[in-house]
Amino acid sequence: MAGPALRSLQTARLWCEGTACARFVHPLAGPRQHPFVYDFRTPPCDRPMEPEHILAKFSEMLLAEGLPEPLWSQGIHTSPSPLFTQHAERFLAWCGNLDQARVFVVTDPGTVRAYQSLGYSGFSGMPGFSIY
Repeated sequence: MAGPALRSLQTARLWCEGTACARFVHPLAGPRQHPFVYDFRTPPCDRPMEPEHILAKFSEMLLAEGLPEPLWSQGIHTSPSPLFTQHAERFLAWCGNLDQARVFVVTDPGTVRAYQSLGYSGFSGMPGFSIY
């Protein structure tokens, strides 16, 4: 699983190379700034790629389905904290519904810290769930 930022997708591609694992892209996998700053600016390196560009450049990746378009285009980088909390719960439920023994998420340090600040310490609350 990777967030829709180019560097996360590139890393996930390298990690998954030569394996039969499922490869998903989900906008709730980051990137996310932490600590949160109310400037509502997303640096170019943290802007999410559009789904059609993801599929064109990373054809092996599967897009998470049933998500609103603004989530793909805006991402979670500048989502206000209460909204991010709702998104986090939705993302963890989605990951749990994959019904896999292990789920690895490739993301950035800000996203890891943001999830940890909500009490998901290394995502150890979900057996087999790791975030990098």
